[in-house]
Amino acid sequence: MNCYILSYNPFETKLSPNQLLGWIKESHKVYQWYSPFIGTYVLKSGENIAVLSEFFRTAFDGAPFLLTHANPAFVSGAQTPEVWTWINANGLMEYAIPAPKKG
Repeated sequence: MNCYILSYNPFETKLSPNQLLGWIKESHKVYQWYSPFIGTYVLKSGENIAVLSEFFRTAFDGAPFLLTHANPAFVSGAQTPEVWTWINANGLMEYAIPAPKKG
């Protein structure tokens, strides 16, 4: 299972966040996802980056985006322990990741 980070500017695309999430859910190319911030998804997929990148090119219809293959050994930041467990897992997790708590 591959882990990717998708980043895009929601103000430069015709897709609403809900439309993009629907696109992801319907695709069967992404098995699990987590959105820690507006315009960013952490994705789990069995596809290689070329296939997934082409999929998002179609979804974004010319709007800019960045897709990065995230090697868990080289990913860092401030997230909950559950998020790091999920990112570092080689496969899928059986539970949904809760949204980060604010404040």
